[in-house]
Amino acid sequence: MKEISFAESWSLWFIEDIWRYFSLPIVVAAAVLFLLKDDPAPINGIYQQKGKFYYLKYLLFWLIYKLRSLRKKNSSDSGEVAGYGVSSKSSVAEMERAQMLPDERAHPMAVDAVYFCSSNADGWYLVTATARRQGGMIQVLTYLRIPELGLFELPLHPRTLAPQSEPMAFAAAGLSISVVEPMKRWKITFDGSLKHTGTKKEHRVKFNLDWTSSGPFFDFDVHMNPWVTCDSMARETWTRDWFKLLQTRHQTHHEQFGHLTGSVEVKYEDHDEAFTVELHGLRDHSYGNIREWQDLFRYALQYVHLENGTNIAVGLICMPKLLSRITMGYVISPSGKINSVSWTDFELYKWGDDGSPPSKMEFSFAAGGETYHMTCEVVCSPVFYMRDRKQDGSWDIDGVDCHSDAGHGSRVYERMCTFTVNGVKGTGISEWCYENIERHQVDSAEP
Repeated sequence: MKEISFAESWSLWFIEDIWRYFSLPIVVAAAVLFLLKDDPAPINGIYQQKGKFYYLKYLLFWLIYKLRSLRKKNSSDSGEVAGYGVSSKSSVAEMERAQMLPDERAHPMAVDAVYFCSSNADGWYLVTATARRQGGMIQVLTYLRIPELGLFELPLHPRTLAPQSEPMAFAAAGLSISVVEPMKRWKITFDGSLKHTGTKKEHRVKFNLDWTSSGPFFDFDVHMNPWVTCDSMARETWTRDWFKLLQTRHQTHHEQFGHLTGSVEVKYEDHDEAFTVELHGLRDHSYGNIREWQDLFRYALQYVHLENGTNIAVGLICMPKLLSRITMGYVISPSGKINSVSWTDFELYKWGDDGSPPSKMEFSFAAGGETYHMTCEVVCSPVFYMRDRKQDGSWDIDGVDCHSDAGHGSRVYERMCTFTVNGVKGTGISEWCYENIERHQVDSAEP
C-alpha cells in the first residue's frame, strides 16, 4: 500500500478543514442566490415560462395527479372536483344527456354545450353548435359550405345568441341536436334560413343528418396526457386563490370522432338543390358552473380527419388567470387506438399573436411515441362572436353591436381547412379564438 507523503496529507487536511468551515456558508449563499433569482418574464406579457421552481412543482403535481387517478372514482360519487384524473359522471348516459343547469342566482354563467364539425375531400364543411345558458338563452352556430354554391351561415351571425326552442334541448334558430345513443349516435336537423356570405341573400335550407361514432371518446377529465398537464400547472404561480379559481372554473369536456350521413336541401335562386352527403369529423360536449369567454386570451385547436382513417385533435389554450399554456390533443389510429399528445413545438406567440390568424401554417407534435408534422391551409374562415352576460345580468340579444364595449367576449375564426400530416392528406376545422379587444366588423367570407 502506497504511503501518503506529509505534503499530500497536509493538503488533504487543509481541503477538509476549508470545506468544514465554508461548505455551509457556500450552500446557504447558493440557496439565497437561487431564491432571489427572478423568474423569466411571461412571453408577450401573457405566456408563462418555466420558473425556478418549475421542476419541483412538476413533480408535486404529478404525485397529486397519480393519487387522484388511482382512486378510480367520479366526482358525483366522491364529492371531489372533477378533472386532473377524476371523472365527472359515473356513466356515459349521464355524460351525454342535456345537463340540468344549476341555480341561476348562484351560477349565472353556467353552460351545457355541444359542438359538431365535419368535412370531406370534396370541399363540404359543416359546423353546428349550441350552448345552453341561463335565462332560456342559447349561443348557436350553423355554417354550411357547399362547394358548388358557397358558404352559408345563420342570418344572426356574427352574433350567436338566440332564445332556446324548447327547455332541456340543444335547439335554437332552426337547429336541433339530440343524442340517440350515448357515445354512439346523435341526430342533427335544421329547417330555416341561412345567409349566403357572398351575396348576403337568405335561402331556405333543410338538412337531416345522422352522426355515428367511429372510435373511442376522449374525456379531458381523465385522459389528458399527465406530462403536458403537469407542464401547464408547473409554469404558473401557485397560491391558495389560484387553486380555488381552478376548481370553480372547471368545465367537464369530452370529444369523439365520427361520420355524418344524410340529406341537405337548399332552395337556391329559382330552383331547389338536393344533396346526399357523407362527412367526417368531431363532436364535443362541455358543461360546468362557469363559462366566461373573457377568461380566454387565445386558443388554436385543429380537428382533422385523414384519408387513411386517422383522426387528430391538437392545439393550445391560453387562459392567463388560470393556465397560460395548455397543450391538448390526441391521435386515433384507423384501428381505434388512441394516444394523447405529449409534446408540440406549436406556440401561440409564434402564430397569429397579432390578432390575424395565418392562412398557412405548419408544426410538429408527438403522441404514442410517434412524431407528426402537420401543415394546414385555410379554405375559408367565417368569424363569430361569443358574448358574456352584461354586468346587469342581461344577455345582449336585442341586436346591439356585438363589437361594442357593452360587454365582454371573444372573436372566433372557424377556419375550414385542408391538412397534410406526415404526407397523408385530410380536411377539418382549425378554430382560433381571440380575446375580443379589436372592436371592428369582421364579415364571414371566402378568402
